[in-house]
Amino acid sequence: MGDVNARKQDPRRRYKIWASCDDCGDVVVAGELCSLIRTSSHVTLAYPCGSCGRRSVTSVPDAELEALVAKGFSVEHATTPRELCEPHPIAPPWTWDDLLSAHELLDRTPLIVALVQKSGS
Repeated sequence: MGDVNARKQDPRRRYKIWASCDDCGDVVVAGELCSLIRTSSHVTLAYPCGSCGRRSVTSVPDAELEALVAKGFSVEHATTPRELCEPHPIAPPWTWDDLLSAHELLDRTPLIVALVQKSGS
Protein backbone atom coordinates (compact mmCIF):
# COMPACT_ATOMS: atom_id res chain seq x y z
CA MET A 1 0.00 0.00 0.00
CA GLY A 2 2.89 2.38 0.80
CA ASP A 3 4.32 1.77 -2.69
CA VAL A 4 1.07 2.93 -4.32
CA ASN A 5 1.05 6.14 -2.26
CA ALA A 6 4.70 6.77 -3.10
CA ARG A 7 3.91 6.50 -6.82
CA LYS A 8 0.98 8.91 -6.47
CA GLN A 9 3.20 11.44 -4.73
CA ASP A 10 6.08 11.12 -7.19
CA PRO A 11 6.62 14.70 -8.46
CA ARG A 12 7.92 13.36 -11.77
CA ARG A 13 4.38 12.16 -12.66
CA ARG A 14 3.41 15.72 -13.60
CA TYR A 15 5.98 15.96 -16.37
CA LYS A 16 6.41 14.62 -19.87
CA ILE A 17 9.92 14.38 -21.25
CA TRP A 18 10.59 14.92 -24.94
CA ALA A 19 13.33 12.53 -26.03
CA SER A 20 14.58 10.72 -29.09
CA CYS A 21 14.53 6.98 -29.77
CA ASP A 22 17.07 5.63 -32.27
CA ASP A 23 14.34 3.51 -33.87
CA CYS A 24 11.19 5.63 -33.51
CA GLY A 25 12.49 9.21 -33.60
CA ASP A 26 11.05 11.86 -31.28
CA VAL A 27 8.95 10.43 -28.44
CA VAL A 28 7.26 11.71 -25.30
CA VAL A 29 8.05 9.76 -22.13
CA ALA A 30 6.29 9.94 -18.78
CA GLY A 31 8.54 11.61 -16.21
CA GLU A 32 8.24 8.79 -13.66
CA LEU A 33 9.77 6.37 -16.18
CA CYS A 34 12.92 8.48 -16.55
CA SER A 35 16.05 8.21 -14.44
CA LEU A 36 18.95 10.62 -14.05
CA ILE A 37 22.18 8.68 -13.69
CA ARG A 38 25.52 10.24 -12.74
CA THR A 39 28.71 8.60 -13.88
CA SER A 40 32.14 9.90 -12.97
CA SER A 41 32.11 12.54 -15.72
CA HIS A 42 28.49 13.49 -16.53
CA VAL A 43 24.77 12.90 -16.00
CA THR A 44 22.58 10.99 -18.45
CA LEU A 45 18.82 10.61 -18.74
CA ALA A 46 17.72 6.99 -19.14
CA TYR A 47 14.23 6.34 -20.49
CA PRO A 48 12.15 3.69 -22.26
CA CYS A 49 10.64 4.50 -25.65
CA GLY A 50 6.85 4.62 -25.38
CA SER A 51 6.46 2.97 -28.80
CA CYS A 52 9.03 0.17 -28.99
CA GLY A 53 10.09 -0.10 -25.32
CA ARG A 54 13.79 0.18 -26.15
CA ARG A 55 15.76 1.78 -23.31
CA SER A 56 17.85 4.76 -24.41
CA VAL A 57 20.08 7.34 -22.77
CA THR A 58 21.03 10.89 -23.59
CA SER A 59 23.38 13.41 -21.99
CA VAL A 60 21.83 16.10 -19.83
CA PRO A 61 23.37 19.59 -20.01
CA ASP A 62 23.95 21.34 -16.67
CA ALA A 63 21.16 23.89 -17.18
CA GLU A 64 18.59 21.16 -17.91
CA LEU A 65 19.88 19.08 -15.00
CA GLU A 66 19.28 21.94 -12.57
CA ALA A 67 15.74 22.38 -13.92
CA LEU A 68 14.95 18.66 -13.62
CA VAL A 69 16.30 18.45 -10.06
CA ALA A 70 14.25 21.54 -9.14
CA LYS A 71 11.14 19.73 -10.46
CA GLY A 72 11.71 16.74 -8.18
CA PHE A 73 13.92 14.43 -10.24
CA SER A 74 16.71 12.82 -8.26
CA VAL A 75 20.13 11.83 -9.52
CA GLU A 76 21.23 8.25 -8.96
CA HIS A 77 24.93 7.44 -8.82
CA ALA A 78 25.99 4.66 -11.15
CA THR A 79 28.21 2.05 -9.60
CA THR A 80 30.46 -0.34 -11.41
CA PRO A 81 29.36 -3.97 -10.97
CA ARG A 82 31.78 -5.89 -8.76
CA GLU A 83 32.30 -8.44 -11.52
CA LEU A 84 34.08 -5.79 -13.56
CA CYS A 85 36.41 -4.93 -10.67
CA GLU A 86 37.41 -8.52 -9.86
CA PRO A 87 40.72 -9.77 -11.19
CA HIS A 88 40.32 -12.16 -14.09
CA PRO A 89 43.55 -14.05 -14.68
CA ILE A 90 44.21 -14.59 -18.34
CA ALA A 91 45.81 -17.82 -19.42
CA PRO A 92 48.19 -17.95 -22.32
CA PRO A 93 46.47 -18.43 -25.68
CA TRP A 94 46.02 -21.92 -27.01
CA THR A 95 48.61 -23.18 -29.43
CA TRP A 96 48.12 -25.72 -32.21
CA ASP A 97 49.76 -28.29 -29.91
CA ASP A 98 47.15 -27.56 -27.21
CA LEU A 99 44.35 -28.03 -29.73
CA LEU A 100 45.84 -31.31 -30.93
CA SER A 101 46.20 -32.52 -27.31
CA ALA A 102 42.55 -31.67 -26.63
CA HIS A 103 41.42 -33.68 -29.67
CA GLU A 104 43.61 -36.61 -28.64
CA LEU A 105 42.09 -36.49 -25.14
CA LEU A 106 38.58 -36.56 -26.65
CA ASP A 107 39.53 -39.58 -28.78
CA ARG A 108 40.87 -41.43 -25.72
CA THR A 109 37.86 -40.59 -23.53
CA PRO A 110 34.66 -42.02 -25.04
CA LEU A 111 32.57 -40.87 -22.06
CA ILE A 112 33.23 -37.19 -22.87
CA VAL A 113 32.37 -37.73 -26.53
CA ALA A 114 29.10 -39.44 -25.54
CA LEU A 115 28.20 -36.59 -23.17
CA VAL A 116 28.95 -33.95 -25.79
CA GLN A 117 26.95 -35.77 -28.44
CA LYS A 118 24.04 -36.28 -26.01
CA SER A 119 23.90 -32.58 -25.03
CA GLY A 120 23.99 -31.49 -28.68
CA SER A 121 20.88 -33.47 -29.64
